[in-house]
Amino acid sequence: MIGTNVQRVRIARGLTQLELANRIGRWHTFVGQIEAGKRQPSLETLMNLATALDVSVEELLRPDAVEIVESVAE
Repeated sequence: MIGTNVQRVRIARGLTQLELANRIGRWHTFVGQIEAGKRQPSLETLMNLATALDVSVEELLRPDAVEIVESVAE
């Protein structure tokens, strides 16, 4: 869920994994692992992702965040 939400918001914002990774000070492979559900971000990383994507942490944790991202992209 978190990884899917991160990916959807990232794409809606027009960012690559590399650009998002640079914003949070991590490797792009780290972002890819989060998006693929292979790695769960720490609270600190989750907060950094939310800041970099200009969303709240709660939005990244919500199961219905897909609807939020789609409305932002329109």
